[in-house]
Amino acid sequence: MVMAFCVLVGRDLPSPRVWKNRVCLRMRYSVDVPSWDALRLDLERRVVDLGGGGDLVWMREDQDAHGRLYPPCTRDGTLRLFGKAEEDVRVTLYRDPAYWCPYCERVQMQLEVKRVPYRIRMINMRCYGKKPDYYTRMVPSGLLPAVEVDGRLFTESVDIMFLLEDQFTEHSLADFPDFAQKARTFMKLERECFSWWCTFVFRPPDRRARVAWEDVLSRWDAAVQSAGGPYLFGNRVSVIDIMAVPFFERYVASSFYWQGFRIRGTGQFPGIDSWMTAMEREIPSFAAMKADFYSTIKDLPPQMGRPFFSDTSQDFRAFVEGDGEIWKLPLPPIGPSSLEPITSLAEGDDGVGLEHHLEACARMIQNHSRIARFALRGAGDRPRTVTAPLSDPDAIPDSSLHEEMDVVLRLLSQSLLQQRIPEREIQGVVSCLTKDERDGIFKSISYFRDRVGVPRDMMFPAARILRAFAGAFADQFKS
Repeated sequence: MVMAFCVLVGRDLPSPRVWKNRVCLRMRYSVDVPSWDALRLDLERRVVDLGGGGDLVWMREDQDAHGRLYPPCTRDGTLRLFGKAEEDVRVTLYRDPAYWCPYCERVQMQLEVKRVPYRIRMINMRCYGKKPDYYTRMVPSGLLPAVEVDGRLFTESVDIMFLLEDQFTEHSLADFPDFAQKARTFMKLERECFSWWCTFVFRPPDRRARVAWEDVLSRWDAAVQSAGGPYLFGNRVSVIDIMAVPFFERYVASSFYWQGFRIRGTGQFPGIDSWMTAMEREIPSFAAMKADFYSTIKDLPPQMGRPFFSDTSQDFRAFVEGDGEIWKLPLPPIGPSSLEPITSLAEGDDGVGLEHHLEACARMIQNHSRIARFALRGAGDRPRTVTAPLSDPDAIPDSSLHEEMDVVLRLLSQSLLQQRIPEREIQGVVSCLTKDERDGIFKSISYFRDRVGVPRDMMFPAARILRAFAGAFADQFKS
């Protein structure tokens, strides 16, 4: 009663508006909005009630050196040991922390599948950040990935992957009959796929390019099916599968978004469907590093140049970018038959259940102070110093809204735990803010929502939920 009275009186006092707003927030929401410690305890209780804790890797703040890979594995110097000791590490992988680079993805996937102990050093791509001086001294071109093996530096991902097969023979990914000859054939065909993809997506629409793109995909599809599947060499994954699949991940998303062309889920390419499904279900590191369509279409133009839209892509673009209903609550279920297929979920998991809400909440709680500063870039100054449109490494956050942003992020985390939007509590915050402050919070939440990345921040179902909840919050602050 006392707190409610303070809020009401504060609205009528002839005091400066700024004073009124701070009193409102401190006096009411220090009681009504749980602290970060309380939210953490609530999360842990719900995880226990869920029956989890064993394989819920997202409950850890740091990557388990011996456990399942879970990006965001973005901390520089992270170790992957696979039951061995740190002194057994012979390999250092230099890769990008945003998980944009397909060449880095395939090398890291190979290390994971072969269970080769390695250390990760994080190096920005030029399109979203500055590279450290030590790396450009080592690799003057600055290109990624690079690998050190026993102190010797190697670049070019294909050379690295064959080197790793030669140096680490356990869990071989090249021990197949006629491997060398077949590998050359598959690699040549994959580069044809890459070439026609560039023409199809990054050149003005041309029917001949579409016909050629469908033809080369059909040849890859036939090659997979002729192997007896689901992989290129039969029932066991090979180094060539690992080389190719990060690019097909990008082919699927970009063809869908820019050209309105579906590779998966139509029955046109059953071999590609079964191959990618097997990779997602049976190769945990691929499922962990695989991006969603939204993250992919945002990261490709800074790397590849300007894509071109076809006349048939409008509905597909709206689907990927969250227009219409795709980022609106309640979210529709997702699965193998979705427009954006996901096949790595457990049987009966529709991608919208409590576990995915808890994953999103866990990532919020673990990183809340960084998220607040990051989100407030949306209301601050953002000089353009890199080419990636969603990257602002030199942005200056609006620190004057830090207290308000912290309250909003705690409410957002609580809403993920409870799987509902707390409209009354949000409106209580809204009523305490000036129009400029509401606009700043709206810009900040929207900025944050649009930059939730997969797999950098969390897995796809959790990211989809967080984007939808953040969007619902932003709507409440929109003037």
